[in-house]
Amino acid sequence: NDVVPYGNDRARVKSVKTFLGVVLITLSLAWVVGLHSYFGLALFSEQFIALALGIALALTFLSKPLAGERAGPVDITVAVLVAAALSYVALDYERLLGEFVKRSPEINILGGVIVVALIEAVRRTSGRFLLLVILCLLAYAMVGHLVPPPLTAREIDPLHLISYLG
Repeated sequence: NDVVPYGNDRARVKSVKTFLGVVLITLSLAWVVGLHSYFGLALFSEQFIALALGIALALTFLSKPLAGERAGPVDITVAVLVAAALSYVALDYERLLGEFVKRSPEINILGGVIVVALIEAVRRTSGRFLLLVILCLLAYAMVGHLVPPPLTAREIDPLHLISYLG
């Protein structure tokens, strides 16, 4: 399942996937031992989680292609887009946290990209049944306020839901 963006360059793509895997493991180990504190960096846990999720999703899209055995341009583009979006979240988390309260379009777009990417990654790795469960839960979140008690949920705006989930 190597990505072949242009021609038959399996070795380079395999190297990229290996590099991303090593980076993910190294970042995880560095976080666990608190290496960031050693260098005087005060980081939110969510910054590490966003970066790790971005790398993991990129690996997922490169390893589990949309169609066929090899990832195509769509898989590569989605992997880069999601990794970039979550890296941006990790690097600018403190400012984005303030924007979250304002429900800015930036937060809604980032949340939408992350939610769609996560749902697609679940579909690619776990199949359609789990996808159906997730979609049913999202639908319930949207219409749960119309359900009679005791299953009534709070009404939530779709953009707020995307912001919270993203």
